[in-house]
Amino acid sequence: MALVLFDPANRNSLFPLTHTRAVADLRIGILCIKERWQYWSAEEVLVATDAYLQHLYPAIPQAQHLWVDATVLPDGALRNKIAGLAENEALEDDHGIIAIRSGVHPANAVVAKSELVQGVQRLMYPWEIFLWNDGWLRYDFTLITEGLTSESISHTNNVLRPDMIFIEEGAEIEFATLNASTGPIFIGKDTIIMEGACIRGPFAVGEKNVIK
Repeated sequence: MALVLFDPANRNSLFPLTHTRAVADLRIGILCIKERWQYWSAEEVLVATDAYLQHLYPAIPQAQHLWVDATVLPDGALRNKIAGLAENEALEDDHGIIAIRSGVHPANAVVAKSELVQGVQRLMYPWEIFLWNDGWLRYDFTLITEGLTSESISHTNNVLRPDMIFIEEGAEIEFATLNASTGPIFIGKDTIIMEGACIRGPFAVGEKNVIK
C-alpha cells in the first residue's frame, strides 16, 4: 500500500506551473507537496497525474492505496482523519474528494461512506503559492530541522537571531548579513552565499545554489 497524490480534474487552473509537472511537484514553502507528505507519512508516496505526464513518475501498482488530492494542504487534524480512513471511506469538501482509501483511482472508486469536511486549504491558483508561502516556509523550517543541528556560522558574518538560522553541510557563507529577526533562514547543502549578500527571513534556498 502507498499514499498516492492525485491531480484533480481542474488541475489546469494551476497552469502554466502544472503544464510540465504534477501538482505534487509544486513547491510552496521550503518543500514541494510530495516532499512534505514524505515527512508526514510512513508510507511510500507516489504520484498520479495526467496521462501525458505519468511516464515521468513511478508506476502505481495495483493494490489498495490511500489516495489524497495533491492540491489539499492539510493541518494536523485533517491528516489524522485521512490516515484513519477505512476501505472505500472518503473525505470530501465542496470541491470533491479530499482523500479515499481504495483499490482504484478516485475517479473510478465506489464510495461506501463519506464525511464532509469544511475549511480545507486547497492550492487552486498559482498566485496562492505567493500568498501562503510565508506560512508554509515557517512550518517547513520547524519540520525539517527538528532534532538536527545546524552547521556553525562563520564569525565573518553579521548575524541576527542565529537560533532561527539553519545551515546544511557544505554551505559556504562569508562576510554576509543574515537577519532572521523577521523569520527563519534555511540554507541548503553546498550552497554558496557570496560576500556582501544581505538575507532577511523568512528565506530558504535549496542545495547547490549561488546567492549574490
